[in-house]
Amino acid sequence: MKKDLSKMNKKLLAAAAIAAAAVIPGLDQRLAVRRYTIKTHKLKRCARLVLLSDLHGCRYGRKSETLTNFVKLASPDAVLMAGDMFDDRMPEKNTLSLFDAIGEKYRCFYVMGNHEIWSNKSAEMAAKASSRGITVLNGEKKSFNCGGIIDVCGVTDPYASMYKETLSDITGGGSKGTPEQIGELSSSLVPEHFNLLLTHRPELVHLYSGAGFDLVTAGHAHGGQWRIPLLVNGFYAPGQGSFPAYAGGKYTLDDGTTRMIVSRGLARESTPIPRFYNRPEFVMIEITPL
Repeated sequence: MKKDLSKMNKKLLAAAAIAAAAVIPGLDQRLAVRRYTIKTHKLKRCARLVLLSDLHGCRYGRKSETLTNFVKLASPDAVLMAGDMFDDRMPEKNTLSLFDAIGEKYRCFYVMGNHEIWSNKSAEMAAKASSRGITVLNGEKKSFNCGGIIDVCGVTDPYASMYKETLSDITGGGSKGTPEQIGELSSSLVPEHFNLLLTHRPELVHLYSGAGFDLVTAGHAHGGQWRIPLLVNGFYAPGQGSFPAYAGGKYTLDDGTTRMIVSRGLARESTPIPRFYNRPEFVMIEITPL
């Protein structure tokens, strides 16, 4: 009897050890660096972009120094922020400390996500970002030269047209909804320029595909929250439901030419369900000449 119990205890301990070995690495919340390359004939030199998304006011060191140092090491030509940098429930101090650190040092572009809209303070948030040197895009396009012209087009989250604040409150720009914004931006594109769309939502691919953008950058999906490496790229994402098609990574849309990069986001302590095999992500994109 004692021998049987001893064998059972050993088996239970072994099973517990195996389970712990599988679970503990999956709870790693350290910031991961993800690199993507996009090739184009439209630029004569490499352009390096940083994509940040879904910070949700989370803490990355004192005065956001972890994120700030990552941006400094990347030495980007532009920083793209794909929404939900603020949150409707979390304090704003970590977001503002990041903006303070990078807004005047780098070319920064920012679009509003659903959580900024839900706060009913999106106009105030946009003003705070703008006052720190960050360009907030609301159905607008801004250009810069990087071995060729890169046009950054930005659209606000669709919820903006449903909440107390109107779209025009955000930047004083247009008051059209997301589909109309994309339609107007699409019609303004210059084929010789590298045309980039900065948006919060990856699931609106029916609006992006065939619109003339070379690259779409998005967030929102939080990497599907839980993953099983090599098997499941994400279990659930808002706006997409179970087993989302666009949880995080690099995609080619149905038109065969538009590429989309989706960040898994930066949210940590703001999420009620912990990430699993889904580390928060600092995304670097290199657009290289063919």
